[in-house]
Amino acid sequence: MGDDTDPATAPRGRSLYKHFVISHVGQSYFGVLTEKRRLKRMGKSFLSLSNRWIRGYLMSLPTVALFLGAGWLGGGTDGLLTGLAAMLVVWVISNFELEALNYMEHYGLIRVQGQPIEYRHSWDNDNAFTSWAFIEIGRQADHHDRGETHFWELSSVGQPSTPAGAPNAMIGYYTEFVLALVPPLWHAVYKKKLAIWDRDFASPEERKIAREINRKVGYEVDPGEIAGRHLEVSYAF
Repeated sequence: MGDDTDPATAPRGRSLYKHFVISHVGQSYFGVLTEKRRLKRMGKSFLSLSNRWIRGYLMSLPTVALFLGAGWLGGGTDGLLTGLAAMLVVWVISNFELEALNYMEHYGLIRVQGQPIEYRHSWDNDNAFTSWAFIEIGRQADHHDRGETHFWELSSVGQPSTPAGAPNAMIGYYTEFVLALVPPLWHAVYKKKLAIWDRDFASPEERKIAREINRKVGYEVDPGEIAGRHLEVSYAF
C-alpha cells in the first residue's frame, strides 16, 4: 500500500477514470501471480479448483445465469442480450464505486517500499455523516491497523498532524466522490491537502520522494498557501 507495487493506490496526478481501469486490471493480475506462487508451493496446477482466483470468478456464474434468465423470460432469445447488457452495466457501476473508494482512501500518499504501513498511509474521513452513512469505513487508518475489528469498534487513531497520526480529508466521501468525477477540481483540492501531508506527516524519505513526484505532476504548492492549515477535524467522534 502506498508504493509503486500496489495497483489500488492512486499516485498523485492520476484521475479516477484512469485509476478505475489500472486498479481493476492490476489487482486481477496481482491475484493471478499470488495464486501461481501459492499453488506452486503446494505442488498443484494453476488450472484447478484449488485456484482461489478461478473459484472467485466461478462464483459469479449464478449471477450471470440470473440476468440471462431474466432477459430470456422478458424477451426470449433477443432478451438474452438485454440481460447480459444489464449485468454489465451493474458490474461496471459497482466496480467503479469500489475503485472510487480505493481512490479516495489512499490517493497520493507515499510509503517507502519495505517500510511498515503506518496510520499516515491512509486518508481518514472521520466526520459524522460519513461515519453514519458508510458504517465507519472512513476510519481507514484504524481499519488497516486492525483489519479484523468490527466496524463499530473502529476509532480515530494516532496523534493529529504528526507522522504518528492519520490525515483526515475532512470533507466526507459524498463530496469527495463528486470532486473525483471532475479531475481538475480534484487535483486543485488535493494538491494542497497533499502538501499539508508532506509537511506534517511524511517521513524525511517520503518527503524526498514527494518533492520529486510533485515536480513531475505539477503538485508544487507555495508553503504560504497552506500555512496554519491542518488535516484534522474537531467533530470526529
